[in-house]
Amino acid sequence: MDFKVAGTKDGITAFQMDCKVSGVSEELLRTALIQAREARAFILGKLYETISEPRKTLSPYAPRISWFYIDPAKSGELIGPGGRNIKGITKMFNVDISLNDENGKVTVSGVDAEKVEEAVEYIKNMFKDVSIGDVYNGKVTRVENYGIFVEIAPGKSALVHSSKLGNVKPNSFKIGDRVKVEVTNIDEAGRLQCRRVE
Repeated sequence: MDFKVAGTKDGITAFQMDCKVSGVSEELLRTALIQAREARAFILGKLYETISEPRKTLSPYAPRISWFYIDPAKSGELIGPGGRNIKGITKMFNVDISLNDENGKVTVSGVDAEKVEEAVEYIKNMFKDVSIGDVYNGKVTRVENYGIFVEIAPGKSALVHSSKLGNVKPNSFKIGDRVKVEVTNIDEAGRLQCRRVE
């Protein structure tokens, strides 16, 4: 007889038995369940000595997964020509991205929780209309004497004028630096202006 019993301190949650004979007696089954309860209590006791309740946070080495939905009709914008956009985001944030074309579900996974969340924010921003007051974690694409240009989403760049950088001068930034910005103005041509958020 192969008899497996799983459960908690409160009782059995599942059991499975393979019988090579025509059946087992009630007494044998009762004895097996009593032994299983004792064994389960012993094993759970050892587990509780190590960890008595679930950890409040995941191990830093545990993979992180986040998912959300986009309009399935816009899946091509995420993928990009020849997969350029999705490959670029994957490389930029060191994450894995999968997309379900039918329902628009985007799954982002990686070891670094912060990078996963940054990638999620970046992708969501690709499909979001920009409004005054919106805050982005942008990437510096150009540095000038009068300010910096920040890409807040693919194809969406904004000027952060030197007067809107706080106590930091434009030449303090390098191309590729990440900077948190808030949209302060959108002109008639759709050009964006931002201020640095500290």
